[in-house]
Amino acid sequence: MSQSKIGVDLFVGVCLTKTDWLANVKTLIPSFQHIVDAWGGDVLVFVVLQGSEGEKISRSDLPDNLCLFEIDFMGVSNARNLCLERAKEIGAEFILFHDASIFWPKNSAEFIATNRLANPKVKVRFADCLIDGGQSIRTSLHGHPKKINPIYDTYVWSYLIKLSDVRSIKFNEAFGPGQNTHFKSGEDVLFLFDYLQEIKKSHVFEADDCYVFHPKRSLSYDKHLTYATGQGKIFRVLLAKYPSFLLYRDFILFFGNAVMRCLLCKPNSFRILKHRLIGFFDRGIN
Repeated sequence: MSQSKIGVDLFVGVCLTKTDWLANVKTLIPSFQHIVDAWGGDVLVFVVLQGSEGEKISRSDLPDNLCLFEIDFMGVSNARNLCLERAKEIGAEFILFHDASIFWPKNSAEFIATNRLANPKVKVRFADCLIDGGQSIRTSLHGHPKKINPIYDTYVWSYLIKLSDVRSIKFNEAFGPGQNTHFKSGEDVLFLFDYLQEIKKSHVFEADDCYVFHPKRSLSYDKHLTYATGQGKIFRVLLAKYPSFLLYRDFILFFGNAVMRCLLCKPNSFRILKHRLIGFFDRGIN
């Protein structure tokens, strides 16, 4: 792909494995199209396909504004940084990250397009996606200013980001799902803390009832166990970099929640607490 500026207004950075693409393409394409339609068509959807093995990916019948870019390594933070670099190279004004299994209904895409200059954010709903575009649910495009705490407003793919606000910020490639990462979570939280510090704002414009959909979490808390070491580590990093009363409060609540799960005998609770402590006391990357 050429590195010359092509006048794209919105760059949609999609980071997923080849397996994810094949499993979710039937919902990904409508999700992309809702974003493109709401934005008025001035959009490039840049799909980073990770992994050297697997089936050959067909490029036929794909929209003209969708670019497939294949890489051998597996790492979401690496892939997102590649998206940031490419978006800047082509002169895009905004970037929207898109993961493998999320879905943008029409109304949510319209919300971010309409409010693009107000640092918009939609809510996240853990439920099956609505392929009909959300037309079965009556929603408004209204929103309100909301003070953001990335510990709780975690998902970077629910935010629209202006590239001029990012500058030199990147995702920490030691964190996040990937073949060479020790910490399998935390990349979104670290990036959003750096982003809010860079723009010197703590508020975004959040939709009242527009959502991006994500599949429901497992009741076995297996994802919590996978993410536990990284969750513990990000508190060590953040307390060193951005110490505050609120962050210390969140730190206490974070481990208090893990202890409470142990008392309630929730699935994997003792292992989750153990790995959070291992992550926090890890003296490696800071």
